[in-house]
Parts: sequence; C-alpha cells; structure tokens
Amino acid sequence: MNAATLTAQRVSVRLLLTGAVQGSGIRPKIARLAVQHGLGGCVRNCQSGVEIEAVGLNISVDLFLRTLQELVPDAQIEQSSLVPSFKYTTCESSDAAVFSIDDSQTLGPAAFVVPLDRVICKDCLDEVMTPGNRRFGYALNSCAECGPRYSILRSMPYDRQRTSMSAFPMCVECNAEYTDILHRRYHAQTNACPACGPSLWFVSSHTGRSNESDSIQAAVEAILRGDILAVKGMGGYQLICDATNDVIVQRLRERKGRAKKPLAVMVESLDAARQLANIDPIEELALTGVVGPIVLVRSIRESQLAKSVHPELSDVGLMLPTTALHALLMARVGRPIIVTSGNLEGEPIEYQEESAIRQLQGVADCFLHHDRPILRPIDDSVVRCMAGRQVILRSARGISPMSLKMDWNAKSNPTVLAVGGHQKAAIAISNGKNSVLGPHIGDLTTLANRDQYMEQQRELCNLYHVASVSVAHDLHSDYFTTVLAKSLTGQLGSSQSYPIQHHHAHVVAGMLEHGWLHRHVLGFAFDGTGAGSDNTIWGGEVLLCTATAFRRVARIRPIALVGGETAIRQPWRLAFSLLHDTFGDEAEAIASKLQLENNWLPAIAQMLKTRSLVPSTSSVGRLFDGVASIVCGASTSDYEGEAAMRLESLCSANSDGAYRFDHSGDTLLEMDWRPLIRALVADRLAGTAPGAMAMRFHRAVADCISNIAERFLEYPIVLSGGVFQNRILVELVAALLSNHPQSVGLPGSIPPNDGGLAAGQLAIANYQQSESPLCA
Repeated sequence: MNAATLTAQRVSVRLLLTGAVQGSGIRPKIARLAVQHGLGGCVRNCQSGVEIEAVGLNISVDLFLRTLQELVPDAQIEQSSLVPSFKYTTCESSDAAVFSIDDSQTLGPAAFVVPLDRVICKDCLDEVMTPGNRRFGYALNSCAECGPRYSILRSMPYDRQRTSMSAFPMCVECNAEYTDILHRRYHAQTNACPACGPSLWFVSSHTGRSNESDSIQAAVEAILRGDILAVKGMGGYQLICDATNDVIVQRLRERKGRAKKPLAVMVESLDAARQLANIDPIEELALTGVVGPIVLVRSIRESQLAKSVHPELSDVGLMLPTTALHALLMARVGRPIIVTSGNLEGEPIEYQEESAIRQLQGVADCFLHHDRPILRPIDDSVVRCMAGRQVILRSARGISPMSLKMDWNAKSNPTVLAVGGHQKAAIAISNGKNSVLGPHIGDLTTLANRDQYMEQQRELCNLYHVASVSVAHDLHSDYFTTVLAKSLTGQLGSSQSYPIQHHHAHVVAGMLEHGWLHRHVLGFAFDGTGAGSDNTIWGGEVLLCTATAFRRVARIRPIALVGGETAIRQPWRLAFSLLHDTFGDEAEAIASKLQLENNWLPAIAQMLKTRSLVPSTSSVGRLFDGVASIVCGASTSDYEGEAAMRLESLCSANSDGAYRFDHSGDTLLEMDWRPLIRALVADRLAGTAPGAMAMRFHRAVADCISNIAERFLEYPIVLSGGVFQNRILVELVAALLSNHPQSVGLPGSIPPNDGGLAAGQLAIANYQQSESPLCA
C-alpha cells in the first residue's frame, strides 16, 4: 500500500465533550464544522455532555479534531482511538456522507453540567431593535447563544421538549431557521417569534389589560408617571420604579417592607452606568458579561439617583438589561430604574402569575406578565470586584447551579446533600459523578422561604438523579437546615449524617475554590455567627485545616452579647460591651462622652460585671458592628451587615495611621482588640475624622491577619466568611500578604458568606475517608 493510499484512508472517531457544553449552541457549531470538513456522522446531547461520531478521510478528521478544541475551548474532550470505518451504526442517518444533530441520549449516569441562563446577545438585541425585522419589538427573543436555560428546564439532557418552551410549537418560518444548518438559529432550542412564541401583556387598575403590541409602551408610561411595576423576568418577578425619584423609591420601600437595605439599579448602557459610578475594567467585564449580575461599584456622590437607593453606603448595585424585555423598557424610559426582587422582604421571589398577583398586589400598581412558564425560580446574582478579581456574593441567575471541581481521588465518592446554614441559604449536592452548588434561596426565617428551600432540595435531587444520600449539616442545633437534615436521614435512605463545624466549612469552601483540598492550609474564617465545637459562638477564627479536620490556632477576644441576638440588631450594645471590657467602671462615663447614652446602660453595666446570663462571641463581624457604632453612631441595624457596610463606606484611603491588636497565648492565640478600642476612643474624643478612624480600624484588622500569617509561613492562606465581602479589608490583606512565601486564596466564585457554606460542607463530607493527620 503506497503513501497516497494511506493518506486517503477513511476513519471514524467517537468523542465525548464534558463540561458546560449543553445549552450554548455547541451542537450546531460542531455540525457546521463537520460539514465544512466533509465529514459524516452525528452529534447529540447525552447524560455526560455531548457525544460526537465522525467519519471521513483521516486528514479531514485530523483537521476537524484540531479545530474542535479551538471551537469549544472550555470543554474537556475524551477521544476514542481512530479506527477504519465506512459507516456508523449509532447515528440515526445511514448515509455516511451526512452529518446530523441526533436526538439526545437519556440513559446513563448524570454527569452533565446544567446550562445556565444567559443575558440577551447582540444579534438578538439587534433583531428586536431593528424596524422591519420580523422580531422587531419582540420582548422574549432568544437564540442558541442566549436566553433562559436553567429557569425553564424540566430535565436533562437540554432539549426543547424537556423545557417549558415545549408548549410553543415553532411556526413555519421558525422551523425553517431551526433546520437550516447555515442559519444562526440552527437547532436553537428556545427559537420563537411573535407569531409562535410566548407573549406579553400589561395589566393596570388605571388602564386595564393592554394588547401585546402596546404592553411595553404601557409599562413605560406607568414607570414615568410614578407607578411601581411588577415585571415577570427570566427567573421570576421583579419590582421596578423610577430610581431618580426619592418619593417613589421610598414608597417602594414602605410597601415592600425594605426600610434601608440597598436597592439594585438598572441602566441602559455602560455609558449610562459611568454617569452613576466609577467603574474599573474588571467591573466593566462583570457588567457586560453573559451572566449579567448586579455589580457593586463605587457611586459618584452627586449622581441623579435618589438618596434612598443606597442610604449611607458608598457603593451602588448596577446592572445592564438582561433580556429583550428589559432592553425595550430601558430604551424608552430613558433614566435609571430600580430593579429588585419581586417579593415582600424576607419572602421568596414570586414566579407564577396567580401567586404574584396575590402576594404583590399591595406593592405593585401594575403588572407586566408573559406566558413562558418559569420552572425553576432564580434571583439575580450579585458580584463585587476586589483585589483584581470578581467575587460572587450571591450565586444565582447565570452562575448557579455552579459546578464544583471536587477532587475525586478521595477514597469514596458518596452521594451527598449539603444543606448549608440559616442565612443566605443554598444547597450543594454530589451524585458521585459531579458536584454542584445550587442557587441562592435566602434567609430561612419565614415559612415561605423554608418551603421554597425544600422544593429546591427535591428538584435538585431529581435533576441530578439522586435518590439516596448522606446529609451534611451545620453544628447549630436550632438551624432549620440542621433539623431538616436529621429528618432527611431516614427519608432519603441516608446511610450517614455529617455534622460539620461552621467555620471549618467556610475554610474548606475556600480550599475547594483554589483546588487545595489535598493540602493543609491556614484559614481565616471571619463572620458574624457560627456554632463552635466547644458550644460557644465563634466568628473570628484562625484554623489550621485539611479537608476533613481542623485545629483552632487563634481567635478574636470574646465580646459580650448583651441581649443575645438583640445585640446584633442594636450595635450600641456591642459598642458598650467593648468599652466595658476595655475601660471597666469608666465605661459609662466614656459612653456618655461618645453620645452612646441609653437608659439601659446602668443595667447592662451591672450585667457585664456579673456576666449573669450574658453569652459572648469571638466574632469579627460583631467587632465591626461595635466599632461602627462608636465611629458613625450606628445604633441599630435594619439588615444583616448594615453597620459594617456603613463603616467601610466611611473609609478614607488618604488618611494615615492604624490601630493595633495585641496577641497573647500559646496553644490558642488571642487577638486582643482592647488596645484598638483605647486608641479609637481617644481619636473619637479628639474629633478625628470618621473616615480616618474607619480606615485605621480596617488597617488594624489587616495587620492582625498579616501578623498571624507570619507565624505559619509553611501554609497557604485562605480567607473566608462574610467579613471578607469587604473590599477595603480584602485589598489591604492582599497587599500585606503579597510577599508571603505561600499562595494566598482570596474569595472568588464560591461566595465567602454563608451562601458558599454548603460547598464546604459537601467537600468535607466527601472527604471523610481521606487520610488527614490533623484532629479537630
């Protein structure tokens, strides 16, 4: 056989693409590429990702394989060996010259990556905004590159018939696009148009019901006249109003029950965003990416936004239009609008028409509905950029379910459900093939949120084919998730329950983020509250960790919580506890000078002297709250983290100096804040600017972290816990540790707050059989 014959040999190859390969238009791209190279065969979705079978001349197959990796750079490609072949037996077409997109394979283990909702792409937006285009003004336009995915998904693999779009058969024109391999809508599963797709309508007590063609204009007129509009978006209802009118924003706050917590703002474009905030290149990438999150950026002091949008905070949450519907509204409203979750404060987001009308009728003046069913409600994601990276604070639309890169070299690969904590609750699950962190649900205080949590737990188990699991949960016995975990043990056929310490889970979530599950690390777990393994309240912990065990090597000096949880809502109590521990009997007089006077102070002072029925906490979050009360008079907190956020907002980077902690102890190092409080009080009484005091405090915390890290130079560093949502603190720590001999793991894709807790629980439970020499 000569060389020419060898080069002309026909071969076949079978490939499996894994990763985020469904719901992003990969099958049409692969089919076009195969046709360009003269190959036959097929491509199809399966339970593990995307399967490809290709047949043709070996030279063409080789070119196809080389180009394929460039076409799908984020996919992992598993290839079988090239073999001589003249036809395929598994493709639907018997013609070896034809390359087709075949029906999906629904058998096999669930090793897929669920496709995520994406913001509208430029091509779809151009169609919507171009007069004469048959999709001009179509508010629910999407294609293979953009639009709803997870929120409309019934089951995997991802195909139209397994989504809520199955209720909308394509018209002749849409079907022609769908079957044309050269058309950009070839095999776009959400393909639709005004003639055959979901429709929109507006309802108001003023005007009644409007036709679809008039609905956007009616909604715009409602916003401009000062109404509050409830809009059915991609993942649920949103409440919308004019963000430049303080009276209207205050009205929304009163009706929704959200007194001071900041509200998100949507703007038409990046240029419009720059009129409201200073935006750096990383924040620009976050705003304009396919996720379309709310991005916290530094506001311009004299912007057109109403003062009540983000009261007493320097950052504002901005987002760009995420769907054609939002883009059409923004193009006509011509000003920033509030876009906040469609719910009463503390309740789950509304996503079904009847329930939304019933629950929001006292909040919204009018409604903009559509009839594409939302099967999996999901809120907007929230991102903050710090130390040169995007940090996810709320993992939701476009980000979750988040695939977790678990190291499957552990001794066992159990199916595990991790139930998370009580605040910012989210679920994580592993089915032995893949692991995911589910979308943000919220605080589990209300019955409605608990019902939503349990529904998501059931739906995630069904989606990932999990029937029998072990359950990982927090140590806190009163958490709803802990009680639920114990009840699930029998219901799900669970073989084991894993109680996991709160701050260990935080650190291991950071280890998972950076691929360090096989290493020992020094973890700084700073947050508000978490049950300690010694039955006390932790929150300022330094832990020497592996993926299965930890040793507590340092903690913040305990702070008295006079009134228990009431002290969290009334930071002046924490301020007085700090003063009393620092100054003793002089504390009342100093509190008076600081204008922290309260009729309860004498009684509280007596309680602190005897420590009768007064719990304490080693919490950095509570230290932030108490210092905020001293610096800026934060006497009450309307929402979690308010006092600390106000303190960060005051920071003046141009000021000099830093307060300091003392350190003492041998087996357990104590970070003593009393020298800091003495210096802070002296500055306060001397009339030092609040911005300088706030900055000196932040530097003190960063210096404290750096000083402890210097004692453990052999370990990489992990920062986790809600305190590390603070941009100024993270950037100070990153600068101080830039010369640390080991790597420093900053927060990133897994939320550092309790929204990432379940990811750490999941990893710990999966690694319970690993060989760690550390003991808890």
